[in-house]
Amino acid sequence: MKKNIRLYFIASTFFLLFALTFVACKSDKSANTTDTQIEIDKSFAPFYEKFHADETYQLEHINFPLQGLPLRTDSTGLANGNAYMQKEEWVYQSPLDKNSGFHSEYKVISPQFIEELVINEDRTVGLVRRFTKLGGEWYLTYYTKMGQVK
Repeated sequence: MKKNIRLYFIASTFFLLFALTFVACKSDKSANTTDTQIEIDKSFAPFYEKFHADETYQLEHINFPLQGLPLRTDSTGLANGNAYMQKEEWVYQSPLDKNSGFHSEYKVISPQFIEELVINEDRTVGLVRRFTKLGGEWYLTYYTKMGQVK
């Protein structure tokens, strides 16, 4: 069972890195192409606001076990494929305080897949959250704990 989880984690990580590399390569600008913007699904903004205003709604819209880097993950946990957060470990995410020195940056991978980087002004500390529209509803599908940004 642990071997299957480890293989799944390695395969999903490889696929994600491949997809992000592919998207990054496709988004390179050249002199002969025009820049096309992907529009965010109109339902994302109301979801995002409600997600941060209602703790019950937030828990209902997280895809547990949540992939990413949970609060108590170390290199041993990553090597064993245990980079998932359980519902019991989740800490409510409140709205971002405008005076905190942090701001959000969004990368729209597709209209139904949005990555958010919450980062400080010096761009040295941050976290990543990914939201995916599944079955007509938005869910948090990936989360990394606050840490150093390279």
